[in-house]
Amino acid sequence: MFSQKAQQSSTPDFAFVRRKDAHSGSSAGADSPCPVGAGVDDTPTIMRKTMLSPPSPAEEPPTRVAAATAVVKGWPWSAALAVTLALTILACTVLLPRLPASRRELAVEDPSAALVQAMSAELQKLREDHRAELATLRTDHRAELAVLRDDLTKQIGELRSAVDHVFGGASGSSQAKPSRVSGSSATSVLAKMAFTRPSAAAAVAPPPAPPSPVHVWFIFDVSEHLGASVELYWLMANATERHYATIPAGQRVDETTLPGECWRARTPSSASFRGHDLLTYCATTATNQYVNIVPHEHVHVDLHFPRSQAMPRSANIYSVQTVGGQQAEMLLGPLAQGAHLYFDAKAGGRFVARNLLTRALLLEGSIGYEEDQYFDLSSSNVTFELELDVAAQEPVEVFWVSRGEHAPPTAPTPVGGPPAEAQATDVEQFHFHAEVSRPGEVLRVSSTAGEEWVVRRKHEPYDKVFGITLADDPEVHRHVIIVPPRAPPPRSPA
Repeated sequence: MFSQKAQQSSTPDFAFVRRKDAHSGSSAGADSPCPVGAGVDDTPTIMRKTMLSPPSPAEEPPTRVAAATAVVKGWPWSAALAVTLALTILACTVLLPRLPASRRELAVEDPSAALVQAMSAELQKLREDHRAELATLRTDHRAELAVLRDDLTKQIGELRSAVDHVFGGASGSSQAKPSRVSGSSATSVLAKMAFTRPSAAAAVAPPPAPPSPVHVWFIFDVSEHLGASVELYWLMANATERHYATIPAGQRVDETTLPGECWRARTPSSASFRGHDLLTYCATTATNQYVNIVPHEHVHVDLHFPRSQAMPRSANIYSVQTVGGQQAEMLLGPLAQGAHLYFDAKAGGRFVARNLLTRALLLEGSIGYEEDQYFDLSSSNVTFELELDVAAQEPVEVFWVSRGEHAPPTAPTPVGGPPAEAQATDVEQFHFHAEVSRPGEVLRVSSTAGEEWVVRRKHEPYDKVFGITLADDPEVHRHVIIVPPRAPPPRSPA
C-alpha cells in the first residue's frame, strides 16, 4: 500500500525501503515510511530502493544530447545563413573591385547621391558653356573697339592736318598771312584735340612734315560783261571772307597759300550793292597754279524774300523767256517771306516776282555773268550807320550774312584723280563789306529789311562784337560799336 502511494505521489521528499531486522535476520512484515537520509543505515548491505517519479520537462536540465538534438533539428536554417554570408563576402572581395569606377559608385551609393552627381555634371557643363560665350563676346567686342579706335585715330589725323592747313604751320604761309592765327593759338588747338594716347609706334615715328606752300596766280582778264576790278578774299575757318587784294582788269596777283585753302573773287560792293561771287577756288598740291577770272554763261541765283510788313506774305517767281518773238513767263516756284529760292539760270536772262494773289509786279531782275548772284525781294531800303567807339583800341570788320543752300568749296583734287563732287548744304556765309579802323569813324550802309549784319574784330572769324537784323523802318538809326578789351592770356603754371 505504501508503494502504490509512493508511485502516485509527486513529491520526492521521502523514500520507502523495506528494512530487515538485524538481530532476527528476517524482514519486517510491513513497510514503514522513513525519510531519505534520516535514520537509514548507510552500510552497503542495505538494499535501497528508490521510488521517484520522473521530473517534468520544465524542471529537467538540458543535457549535451538534447542540445545536439536541437542543433541537428535547425541545421537547414543555419546552413542557408552561412551560404548567404559566404556569397556576400565573395561578391565584396572578388566581383566589386572588377567593376568600373562609375558603376562601383552607383553600386555603393544610393539613388539620391546619383541624382546629385548628375545635377553637378550638368551645372559644370552650363558653366563651361557660359565661359565660352563670354570669351567669344569679349573677343568680338575687342575687335569692334579696335576698328573704332583705328577709325577715330584716322579722323583725328585728318582733322589735325586740316587744322595745320587752316591755321598755317608753314613758315612761308605765315609770312604771306601773318595775322591769321598765332603759333600759340594753333598749339593750343592741337593740344585740345590730342585726347587720344598715341601708340608706341606712333610715339617713335617722326611727325609728318608740314605741307609745302604753293603759289596761286589769279588772273583777271578784261571783259565787257564784268567790271573794272574784282576783290579777292581768303576764306577763313567758318566761310568768313578776309580781304586780300583788289585786282584791276587785265592784271594778276600771286598769293602764297597751302593746299586745301579756298579763295573767292567778288565784284566790288558799294553802299547800295553788295556784289556777286565770280568764283570760289581751293588750292591743290601743285606748286604753281593759274586761275582765270572770267564771266560765266550758266549761273546760280539766290533770291531772298526778307520779312516786311509792306510786302505780301508770298509771291510767285517767273523766268522771262522769248518764245516765237513774244515774251512768256515760266513759273519757277512760290516764295514766302523769310525764305530763299535757288534756281539755275542763263546769263543775260531776266526774272520777275509777282504777288501770289493779285499778280502785281514786285521785282524785276536781270541776271549777270557772275557765278553766284544774290537778290532781295524787297520794296523798301533800310539805311543804318555804324560808329566805332572812341575808346576802341583795334579795328573791326563789317559782314553781311547769307543763309541758304550753297555748294561748299571743292577739296583739293589728287594728282590724276577725279574731281570731288560738291553737294549743296544749308550753310551761312559771311561776306566782307567794309572795315572800320579809326575810333569815332562812322560807316553808312544801305540794305533791305530782314537782312542780317555782323561786326567782328579784325581777322577774328569767331569774335562777334555786334549783330543786327534790319527792321522795316524808314528812319536812319546809328549804332555805336563798343569793342570790349581782350582778356589777358592765362598765366602758365610755375
